[in-house]
Amino acid sequence: MSVPMIAMDPQKVDDQFYRYKMPAIITKVEGNGNGIKTVFPNIHEVCNTINRPESVMMKFFQFELGTQKTVSTKDDKFIVTGSRTQETMQEKVYSFITKFVLCKHCRNPETVVLVDAKDRVTLKCSACGKSSQVSSTERCTGLLATHYKNLKGPQKAATERPEQATTATDAPATAAPEATRTVVEKPSGVDERENPAVILSRELANDPANLDSHVRLVYELRSQYNLNDKTTVRLVLLSIIEANQSKFLSCVHAHAKLLGRFALLKGLSNDVAVEETAVAEAKKREKTLQEALITECERYTVSQNMAAKFPIMLKLLFDEGALLQQSIEDWTPSSKTPKPVAEEIVKLMKPFLDWLAVE
Repeated sequence: MSVPMIAMDPQKVDDQFYRYKMPAIITKVEGNGNGIKTVFPNIHEVCNTINRPESVMMKFFQFELGTQKTVSTKDDKFIVTGSRTQETMQEKVYSFITKFVLCKHCRNPETVVLVDAKDRVTLKCSACGKSSQVSSTERCTGLLATHYKNLKGPQKAATERPEQATTATDAPATAAPEATRTVVEKPSGVDERENPAVILSRELANDPANLDSHVRLVYELRSQYNLNDKTTVRLVLLSIIEANQSKFLSCVHAHAKLLGRFALLKGLSNDVAVEETAVAEAKKREKTLQEALITECERYTVSQNMAAKFPIMLKLLFDEGALLQQSIEDWTPSSKTPKPVAEEIVKLMKPFLDWLAVE
């Protein structure tokens, strides 16, 4: 049975370029009536990928679901009572990861577990170097502390002394309790391949005029990284911007034809039957591609506090034939754009939309 690999961070589930992947939790309902139960056949793989013990995750499930859990050592089954859907349990896995795996500062999953003499648990990030304490009110914190303090074998305990602090009167500080550091290896779900956006942006910068070469590279990356239509459009736009961020509007204008090859149906029509029975489906597909391009333009300009550049980007892409008039007229602000910013963008878009209406 093929298990889909999904993002470790629940906030990155739609980001095809996110490096840290894990297998989705599998649920299997067995029994009936009062004896119904849910088995997790791949909990070993999930916990191995996020580098946290199955015992703690199962206890977390028990607390979250208000149910009983059982671990059958005879047939290596991890079970909770009751019927649980895959969607429900994936939400619980993500909740566990957010509380006990992800760095609270940068949300990177490469965290080291520190347990001090008072059983306080801290996550130290291997990416940003910052530490964040796991709340002692979380009912699994104590179990997590016990697990890592009792580790033996290849994961040996080391000590790390937190920085000493001084009081307001500069009185000598007392030594902080030592912390037991358990070295947690890099999550096994890390995709070590180079980011496809970096590959494409490098090609665009090195050989900006070779459209045919760029198109071939996009198709290669699409195949190698298993990208869908919408993600391909996003890849192309982000790569264009990355090629020269300080002059991203000029880059968008220069490479608009490349965007057009993948944001319009003709750019992806090799496998589409242009017969009458396929027209409706083809138009629907093209609309999805156009929406993806406009949404990514909005997301980027908003994230960079450059909302005023959004209508300019759309105008450039419209002039170069990468965006259709109807697609622009159908645009509404993304639900992810903060309301005040969305209202500002609507006002900024009005002159452009009025101009289109006259055209």
